[in-house]
Amino acid sequence: MTQLCPTCLTLGFCRRWLIASDEELANPHFIIDVRNYVHELDVTPGRLLDFLLNRVSRIDGDFRNAAGLRPPLRLDLFEPSDQQIDAGKFEAVRETLRDWLRYNFGQAWGDGVQPVLFGEGKERFRVIATLVRTVYWHDPRTRMWGVRAANDN
Repeated sequence: MTQLCPTCLTLGFCRRWLIASDEELANPHFIIDVRNYVHELDVTPGRLLDFLLNRVSRIDGDFRNAAGLRPPLRLDLFEPSDQQIDAGKFEAVRETLRDWLRYNFGQAWGDGVQPVLFGEGKERFRVIATLVRTVYWHDPRTRMWGVRAANDN
C-alpha cells in the first residue's frame, strides 16, 4: 500500500500523476492495453487529443516521473513546428498526425501483435498513455496495463 502525504490523504488519492515510463513503453502488453482502452473510449482519433486535454484540464495535480521529478509532457509533438508552417506543410503534418492517431487508436489490437515504439511516436504514445491514465485513474483497468497472468490456470 502506498503512503499518501497529508495533502493527498485528505483527498483520498495522490495528486501526482505518473508519466508513462520507458519501461512501460518497452512492454508490448502495455502498448496493446493502452491502445485497446483508448479504442474502447469511443472517441474518434481526430478528436482524441482535444478530448483528453479538456478532461485533464479539470483535474488537480501535476505530472511526475517515477523519480518524482517534473519533466515536461511533450504536447508540442502534436503540432507542426514553425519551420513546417513556414514551409507550407501545416496540413501535411496535421494529416500525418491524424493517420498516426487512427493507426494506433482507431482499431482493437490483439495480444499476438508485437508493437514497438520509437522516435516521436514513442513520445506521442507516452503523452496519450499518461493523459488517459490521469483522466481514468479511478478505473482499475488502467492500473493493470501491461500485466498478464503468469499462467493460464
